Amino acid sequence: MLSLRSVSKKFGARTAVSDVSFEVQCGEFFGLLGPNGAGKTTTLSMIVGTLLADSGSINLEGAQMNPSAFGEKSKIGFVPQETALYEDLSANANLQFFGSLYGLQSLPERCATVLRQVGLEDRAADRVENFSGGMKRRLNIAVALLHHPKLLVLDEPTVGVDPQSRNQIFDTLEQLNRDGMTIIYTSHYMEEVERLCSRIAIMDGGKLIACGTKADISKLLPDLNLLALTFAEPPPADLLALLLLKYPDLKAEETVVTVQVANLEVDVAWITSQLAGKANLKAIRSDESSLEDVFLHLTGKGLRD
Repeated sequence: MLSLRSVSKKFGARTAVSDVSFEVQCGEFFGLLGPNGAGKTTTLSMIVGTLLADSGSINLEGAQMNPSAFGEKSKIGFVPQETALYEDLSANANLQFFGSLYGLQSLPERCATVLRQVGLEDRAADRVENFSGGMKRRLNIAVALLHHPKLLVLDEPTVGVDPQSRNQIFDTLEQLNRDGMTIIYTSHYMEEVERLCSRIAIMDGGKLIACGTKADISKLLPDLNLLALTFAEPPPADLLALLLLKYPDLKAEETVVTVQVANLEVDVAWITSQLAGKANLKAIRSDESSLEDVFLHLTGKGLRD
């Protein structure tokens, strides 16, 4: 469906995207991850034609993208980070306006269909200014679906969205994908990408640093095991400090402490000896690495602005 070959983009002296290449297959649910400033949004903007690449090529269905060609751009539906809606119009009026730009036939019926897909059919006549953030996001997706795109591109579509709307968005996207639509999805929420995407690309510093299934990318982690320690109550601070000295990647959430260990048998023996008489350990479990573990290993833990 989509192919990027050695795509680069600069803004003045700053390189936003550097020599990026990847492919998205027809019918694939493809995730694009990266910290702030990694180049994700710039890459998506070049894919949908709102930015021109300085070099390289972007092919859609085997033909090089021409951003000025309306027919090619109409094969793509784009959901940007910021909602692009007329708030003083109703949901239906917004869809009627955007649909008219495509010259769609049977527009009222198509508007009703996409409103139903995103769970807003009962709010069609309501003004968008009265919608919650989640409802606006869902309406933005409906706008992107109006013209029957072959490729749907979503740039962080669940930022600031309540859990109910987020789940509705997931259900909508999963159904679209089951129906054959190709989807590119970016998010800062690792659990979303793990749930939705069959293949993942990770960008950092404008470069593509990993691409493949979660299993493929997980192979880039050092050969470490994850241990989840479950306590009867939150462990005392001095015990956490002791564990942190030996396991700097320790994560503590209420009664569960997760650590990375190099030798499962040796480390389990050491941990249980240190806990004796200090905390009530209910269970100890070996877990596989999460996508977040892989992401942090590849991109680092420093704050990004």
